[in-house]
This record gives sequence, structure tokens and C-alpha cells, in this order.
Amino acid sequence: MLATLFVALCLAVFSVMPGALTPKYQSWVVDKGVTGYTVTYYCFLGAVLFFSTLVAWINQLMASREMLSKAYAVLISLLFATVSLVTDYSNFFVSASQVHTRSKFDVIKHLLDTKEFKSIEDGSILWAPSIVRFYNILMITPGDYERYIEFVTGKKVKIVVYKRHLAPYMSASNTHPVYYVDCVQKKKDADQYALFA
Repeated sequence: MLATLFVALCLAVFSVMPGALTPKYQSWVVDKGVTGYTVTYYCFLGAVLFFSTLVAWINQLMASREMLSKAYAVLISLLFATVSLVTDYSNFFVSASQVHTRSKFDVIKHLLDTKEFKSIEDGSILWAPSIVRFYNILMITPGDYERYIEFVTGKKVKIVVYKRHLAPYMSASNTHPVYYVDCVQKKKDADQYALFA
């Protein structure tokens, strides 16, 4: 039993260590504040194996005391039901936030289909301070939008989110035009629009 607990703990901890030390993972946690990003399913396997073995081990210790064993079984069942309900509740909102964030591509697609956007030059700068919003665990970066715009229109654009990063593009030496894009999206429903100037 102790050997199984040790193996489960090793799976849960050491399977994520190589990934946790990579710049990709560090960026997710440090720069984007994502704390629930797990890079391996072996971690989940180890955690499930650890807790199920622990529950079975405690159950064996209580087997000689019938009343205590029944109370333990009820308590563990209630605990698992509560954890399952909380997980389902959390997953519902994670899923809703992903659908909500993805819906921003709909308004961007409508913008890309306008004659005004089709007339911009290749290499244009888009100042879009509201395009990047972090919802729950999903964040679409400026680079994601740049690749999407290039895929749909064939034009390469540079998206600048922060005003302080816009200064080099406002100088006289900049040969590319700068456009303003404002994407407004309600937090709880799909109402949204884009301004383009």
C-alpha cells in the first residue's frame, strides 16, 4: 500500500517537473497568471491513484469497527459527490468562457469582410487596446489575431495593444499606416461590436 502511494506521488509530482521548468509553462504561470495549466495527464493519474489508494487504506484500517466504517463510507461518498459537483460547476463556466472568447472571432471576421478593412495596406499597424481580454483560462494573444487576419485576408498586420508600444509607429520614419480597432464585448452574453478608424 505504501509503495503504491509512493509511486502515485512520484507520478503526480515528477511527471510535471520537466514541463514546469520550460519557458512555455513559466510564461503561462508568471506572465498570464494561469495557475491551472497542467502539461501532462500522468499527473492526474498519479493524483487519482494516490487519493484512491489513501481512501482504500483508511477503509482497511476502519474495517474492524463496523459503525465507524459505515460513517467513513458515507463521508467519502459525500466528499466525492461534492468534488464532482464543484468540478462540473467550474467546467460549465470554463466552457462558457471559451465559447464567449471564441465569439470575438465572429466580430473580427465581419470587420475583415468590410470594404474599409479590405482596402488597408499590407504591413499596416492596428492599435487595438481592447482586443486582448483574459477570460477564465483562455486568452487569445495579438499574435493569434495577426495569424487569423493573415489567414483570412492574406495581409500581414501588426497588432499593438498598449499605447506605450505605439510610439515607434507614430514617428515620421514609420511608413505603415496606423489604424484604430476597438472590440467591445459584454462579459456575460454575445453582444459585441468593432470600431475601425
